[in-house]
Amino acid sequence: MAQYFIEITYIHWLSFAMVVFIIASLVIRSFLICAGVAAITIAIILQLLTNVEWQQQYIIFVILTPLYWVFYIVLSNIKYKAESKNKHNIYGHQYIGRTTCLKEDLVNGRGCVAIDDNVWQVRTKDNSNISNGLNVKIVDVIQTTLIIEKQIPNISAIGQPTLQVK
Repeated sequence: MAQYFIEITYIHWLSFAMVVFIIASLVIRSFLICAGVAAITIAIILQLLTNVEWQQQYIIFVILTPLYWVFYIVLSNIKYKAESKNKHNIYGHQYIGRTTCLKEDLVNGRGCVAIDDNVWQVRTKDNSNISNGLNVKIVDVIQTTLIIEKQIPNISAIGQPTLQVK
């Protein structure tokens, strides 16, 4: 039995990696994936260098696993920051820059507007009253409320549709 652990080959590490990947697919833990990648790295090292002792293999595994995990965390944070800058996937931000016509008066700067198939709460920045029939532009979103401002009519756009996509 001791002979089995002393003469560890790349097949042992690939088998270990496969078992770790199977367990990682059943459990939500990124650390297990990093251990599997470290095991594959050791299998590659054993294919290139045949005279690596089992103690050195274990030391390499113990060092590579946390290094891969830190690398994974850094990459996932970079990806998260890049995704958080894209606000098109946040519901409501897709309407910023859009112009629509009010169907009801805004009282104290608050009211509702229908856009596509949704009814949204709207308010103005300065809580001013806006009468129905006027065009407003969506300039911001705060939680589930669209922030609007009165659109200055464009004389050349008379007769054009009132709903424009940014």
